[in-house]
Amino acid sequence: MGRTSPAYRYVRTLLLLISAGTGSIFQTGGHGGSGGSPGPFVAASTCDCITINSWTTLRSVVQAALSIGALGTRPHILLCPFSITKDHDEQPLDLSEQIFVQCMKERDGDECVIRSVGDDAEAAQLGQPMIVMSSDNAWLQGMTLTGARGGVLIVQEEVK
Repeated sequence: MGRTSPAYRYVRTLLLLISAGTGSIFQTGGHGGSGGSPGPFVAASTCDCITINSWTTLRSVVQAALSIGALGTRPHILLCPFSITKDHDEQPLDLSEQIFVQCMKERDGDECVIRSVGDDAEAAQLGQPMIVMSSDNAWLQGMTLTGARGGVLIVQEEVK
């Protein structure tokens, strides 16, 4: 994983947010009580979205996040708007652990689009979906998935 890869940037951003957790907390004024007790803490942080330029990049970013998630947290991936293709014969995206994958939509027209392309006969024979969800608490938000001939999403039976 090179220092400029999206997966590296995701891990670096996540680690920076974790390590800066108390460094970016600002104390607000008191509750107005006679004791002048401190008010609630407000955390301020910004998180850059991750640039996706291919199906391989998306899979790498998700796999890196799932590796971090194995430590006991549910990773949240914020993706910059993109439009990519997935060949029918490429492996599906496997959401095997808790994860939240979200498309960042700041302006009208922003979207995250995955188009499945390739030979229809081959796709029918392979029968591979675009995404396999084999974990509870896996979320996809703001994605547009088109052209899948083997199904867009398969949710495994053990998922609630």
